[in-house]
Amino acid sequence: MTSEGLEPVGASQELTHNSAELVEYKVESARQRKPEGRMYAKILIVEDDTDTQLALSIRLQSSGFAVLHAHSIATAIKLVSCASPDLIMLDLSLPDGDGYGLMQKLKSSATKSSIPVIILSGRELDGNADRSHESGAFAFFQKGMSYELILSSIQKALGERFSKKC
Repeated sequence: MTSEGLEPVGASQELTHNSAELVEYKVESARQRKPEGRMYAKILIVEDDTDTQLALSIRLQSSGFAVLHAHSIATAIKLVSCASPDLIMLDLSLPDGDGYGLMQKLKSSATKSSIPVIILSGRELDGNADRSHESGAFAFFQKGMSYELILSSIQKALGERFSKKC
């Protein structure tokens, strides 16, 4: 367990040396600066479906955001701890656990509880939208939702800290 109280939900799954190098690469890639020296907003996408992750990454990067990726809860926790994303886009069904478990870990951490989480899931709205909001999610979207609506929600969640077009 880290000093933040964040421990991988599947704690028996240790990150390999190669995974740790990839995490460091992703962190360095997300530390891009705007020409005037301000930082881009960093968004962590926690999604195990490569096609969904790639499509969302391309859209977010074209909207001016720096993007980090995690295919599992364990990697997401590592990235949250070392990269401090400004927002998390979270799938609920991941190979090493349920996205709600990650949200619970984040919300119980004094320093990470303020990171806005937007759920982007293939699950039905019935019950999941309410549960997501009760768990502290800023918004819940089903996969396939209009990118403009998702982008609007991201901008609202980030507030005035970052301009609409980074």
